[in-house]
Amino acid sequence: MLGSEICGKSMMGIYKKIDGGNILNLKKLKYADSYTESGFITKADTLTFSALIEVLTLPIQKIENMPFYIKLSKHIDSFKAIKILEYTLKNNLSVYMPTLTPIDS
Repeated sequence: MLGSEICGKSMMGIYKKIDGGNILNLKKLKYADSYTESGFITKADTLTFSALIEVLTLPIQKIENMPFYIKLSKHIDSFKAIKILEYTLKNNLSVYMPTLTPIDS
């Protein structure tokens, strides 16, 4: 994941805009080079489920959500997506990366 080896999954509250609510839980996943894309998606989905269970069963601290500076569409060319992600990380900008599915991999 662009050399950071970390990616995240967040659980958000419901809001009038998609992914616009406060962040209720944030989980990080260390990315291993040995993961296949399908295996990575499965691990990320498991992490999402774990985050949901915590939101439903534990006290939570809400994190104010930032509006997206850039929003990428599904099925974007991988090379373009990586270049845009590099730019946003370098410039500390918020970016929405679309959810991947096994079909995308």
